[in-house]
Amino acid sequence: ARFEFEVKFTGGNLIEALTGPEFGPNFKVKEPDDRKAIDRLAALDRENMTVENLEPRFLIGVLRKDRVVAPLLLGCAK
Repeated sequence: ARFEFEVKFTGGNLIEALTGPEFGPNFKVKEPDDRKAIDRLAALDRENMTVENLEPRFLIGVLRKDRVVAPLLLGCAK
C-alpha cells in the first residue's frame, strides 16, 4: 500500500527451460528458428500467466512512493 510499481517485469516459466543453464548455451540468438521458438514460448508464458494458469517465477520492478498513473507492466500484468 505504500509503494506502486512504475515498471514491473515478470516471467520465467516455460522459457526458463530453454534459456537456463541446461540448454542456454545451445541457444543461438542469430538463428531465426531459435528466436522463433523462444518468442513462441514467451508468448505462451504471457498467455498462461495472464489467465492465471501459471505464476511468474521472477519479478523485476521499479517501485515509487508517489502515485504512478501509467505503470509499465511487462510479462504478466498481475
